[in-house]
Amino acid sequence: MTKPLKCRLFLDSYETRIALYESIHNLPQILQLMQTNDNLCLINAKTVFDVNHLLCAINKSIGYKMIDKLITKQVNKEILFSLSLSKNITDSLNTFGVKPSDHTLPIIAISVDQINDTLNTYFFDQIDGKALPIESLKCLRDDSLIDRIYKLKDTSSESEKWDLIVSRLATKDII
Repeated sequence: MTKPLKCRLFLDSYETRIALYESIHNLPQILQLMQTNDNLCLINAKTVFDVNHLLCAINKSIGYKMIDKLITKQVNKEILFSLSLSKNITDSLNTFGVKPSDHTLPIIAISVDQINDTLNTYFFDQIDGKALPIESLKCLRDDSLIDRIYKLKDTSSESEKWDLIVSRLATKDII
């Protein structure tokens, strides 16, 4: 079985697990569980460039949480908002959020303490789907959709695209 990618953020205060699942048969139940825990986030895989893209949004969201500056008031929504160039929360949630027709999703779980970590483990155990290696995320992206979302024109290399995406996300709050 493929295990979620684990990352420690902000001086080991937060542990993040990122897992990729396909053929999720119980998406309504998973969405219901997500509604009761704002440390869980499901994302439209077609809109994610790679795992580093997710880590940037997660890091930014946790940073805002630590200084009490969450714009959306919930970490899971802040992650989706942080992925977007838009300052409109609804647009961000619609673009990067999960739709009922989505069945292959990156799933993020953020843990602050042992209790939260246990809840997140329970959450992953509830997913009725096939776990994929997180590296497969690159294969699921829709390049034309990402180009449109991030206004990428005539960029040929992946590193160029990545540089533009990160630059635009970083300057979103400044401009």
